[in-house]
Amino acid sequence: MIIYAINLVTILATGVWASLWFIYNTEWFPVIGGALGLGSFLAWIAFILGLLTDEKKKTLQRLVDEKVFSNRHFLWAVLVINALLLILLPSVNGGLHIINASSAGSITLKIHKAAPSGDPLSIPNPPLFIAPHDQQKMIFPVKFWGSDYYNISASDAPDFETTVKSFTRKTLIFPDVAWQQNLLLIKPSSEQEFANFNNDSSEYYLKISLCGKDFNSCNIRYDGYTAHTSYSGGALLMGTEKNVRLPNALLQNWRSLGWPADLVAHWSRPTSLSNGFFLDHDHRSLKIAVLDSEGVTEYECRFELNKEINTLSNVELGQC
Repeated sequence: MIIYAINLVTILATGVWASLWFIYNTEWFPVIGGALGLGSFLAWIAFILGLLTDEKKKTLQRLVDEKVFSNRHFLWAVLVINALLLILLPSVNGGLHIINASSAGSITLKIHKAAPSGDPLSIPNPPLFIAPHDQQKMIFPVKFWGSDYYNISASDAPDFETTVKSFTRKTLIFPDVAWQQNLLLIKPSSEQEFANFNNDSSEYYLKISLCGKDFNSCNIRYDGYTAHTSYSGGALLMGTEKNVRLPNALLQNWRSLGWPADLVAHWSRPTSLSNGFFLDHDHRSLKIAVLDSEGVTEYECRFELNKEINTLSNVELGQC
């Protein structure tokens, strides 16, 4: 009787734990629950069992009672299954809980393990579509009892990298999470400043340098004059390789400050400069030189950037 009780409790605990793990980390439980209830693709088994007589069903039940619940050797099999579910499965998988907090529209995500360029094993998973105010829970393979980096490419948002750890579920709230990285946004500080850049009679270029304390040891991150790319007052974004739409909260803030709607719309999709923009504790200052058509510096702006790393830095030309 003791073996019977131990087997019964252990089997019940195994099923409850496995169900909770799949409910917490994945969207698979409706399929698993349907299978456990002999529904879905296992409905045929339920149909065949329904054809058996009551006597045959009782015989099967007695067989299960004898070979499973009353069998001391079966306990070891259940313990091995528990070890696989409790230790092995979570130790080689990490979870991501992805929430689309936007009401503007669906997001499309492509997620794949970060790997050296050209690695044939770095194959993206199928695109993931998440409707507004919806969510998805997924698991991804990681190193045994460790973690791996995954690249996430989001529609209309900067690409970014996140860590997936074993035994852990990480929550990512879009679109905010895509902007929590080293990014630099540049635009004019006023309508007059925009008009000065956006005219046919003059041509301007920008040279952007990332500097250390007191603006020493500067590294040029972008030189528009050398690249033969003039500047006409548009918004520029450094730190991402694709042109994306700015967050709605930022655009709404500009409107609340009295910026004309057409100018906000013009700046809502900044041009990506495709240059790495890496902030660290030794480089927290920015120097932007405005050059004329001959490459001569007309004036220079200096900015102290946000103290926090992994955030969007917003600077305005003209506030020098």
